[in-house]
Amino acid sequence: MSSATVRIDRQTYAVLQQLAGSAGESMQTILERAINEYQAKCFWQQMDTAYRALRADSNAWEDERTERDLWDSTLMDGLEADENWTEDGNAAA
Repeated sequence: MSSATVRIDRQTYAVLQQLAGSAGESMQTILERAINEYQAKCFWQQMDTAYRALRADSNAWEDERTERDLWDSTLMDGLEADENWTEDGNAAA
């Protein structure tokens, strides 16, 4: 894997060292995990903003609800409501 150098201040570096030490992982792993979690947080914040905008537009919200109701009929895909399945995909008795 290729790498790049990123400058951080001494206090952030010390926190990164402490986190890595207490977790028993490399600073790179801690930094990668933090960036992934931040990216996910940003995604969900954007998703929430878009969802709130959709709900604020009564016409768009009604269209979405209508479409959701149309798709709702496909959820069982021919399965009986009282069927039970095991984790390996077999029908349970």
